[in-house]
Amino acid sequence: MSKSRPPKTPETRKMTSLDKQVLEAAAQEVSVKRNGGTERITAAEAVVQKTIASAISGSPHAQRHVLDRLNQAEAARQAQIDEEIAFWAREKAQRARLFAEHRKTHGEDPLIFPHPDDIEINPGVGVRLVGPRSLEEHHALQNRLKEREALLMTVALEEKQRHRAEPGRKKSPPTSELGDAFSMATILNQGLPPRLRWKEGEAAFAIVTYKALPQRELRKRIHQTFKAAGHAHKRGQDLLPPDKMRDLMRALLEVDMLAKEPDLSDREREARIEEILRRNLDWRE
Repeated sequence: MSKSRPPKTPETRKMTSLDKQVLEAAAQEVSVKRNGGTERITAAEAVVQKTIASAISGSPHAQRHVLDRLNQAEAARQAQIDEEIAFWAREKAQRARLFAEHRKTHGEDPLIFPHPDDIEINPGVGVRLVGPRSLEEHHALQNRLKEREALLMTVALEEKQRHRAEPGRKKSPPTSELGDAFSMATILNQGLPPRLRWKEGEAAFAIVTYKALPQRELRKRIHQTFKAAGHAHKRGQDLLPPDKMRDLMRALLEVDMLAKEPDLSDREREARIEEILRRNLDWRE
């Protein structure tokens, strides 16, 4: 009994520089007149509309050629994306095993980059590396973690001072009343890779823990933690240096404005927030 040969997989054409030029040109916006007004659409959309109009009038040849070329370029780009996804899927699985073995033996993650949890794979769309890619970026990220921790200590210190000023107050205020330190800690937290962000209730628990410390000890820890993060922090200075505060407040304002845009998808909003945080307080140095 003869064995049948498996069907051949068609070879995927590699993406060329011309493909890239075609895709870039197709993504450019052009002005078109419609319903008595002007609107902006991509060149690809304009060609599709023109092709339909030309087909109706009997002259679709030039537009058909452009669309065929665009389809080829899109197929080549998707093949490139799929190849990248396949590569990083293998890397993510291998690194996950390696990290698990290292943690089991040494009790901590190895200094190998990127971390498997920082490899975000969106099937059919692409790959994002959301964590440090080098030892230098890792050290910069550790400084951001120290800054976040020092800001939570500052929140606890402010709360202790507020309780002394208001002796009858028994409960802690809601997070909306915790002030600039908590807002800045939250912005720093959003700018971290997802694996390092606070879990639910984690920040509140840390604040309660720090509030149990004497004020003198808390001020000492704030000073030491900011200093360890690379800031020339003076004793008695409870927040970040002015330049860092400006960066954080600018990021806070931009993120707040972004939250008021109702038409963004969750993924688009997350990508925009990430871009804002990277621009204002990037740990990638």
